[in-house]
Amino acid sequence: MVDAADASPLVAARREMIEESGYDSDRVETLGSIHPNPAIQNNVCHSFVAYDVEERHATHFDTTEETDVVLVPLARIPST
Repeated sequence: MVDAADASPLVAARREMIEESGYDSDRVETLGSIHPNPAIQNNVCHSFVAYDVEERHATHFDTTEETDVVLVPLARIPST
């Protein structure tokens, strides 16, 4: 979620990544944005990719959040 204090969706994505996984990256790039259901909603879904992530922080969950970080070697992720 992009908070009012976030300077941009990219800043929000990085903040959420840190809060929910403890991982951070100095290289986060925008993949694009879409309007998931423009007929009835005005929200925008932003997508990002983070490269060379490292575990740098403790997690900080909201009361309704629960996340399990699962590390998967790149070789095990299908290319198609």
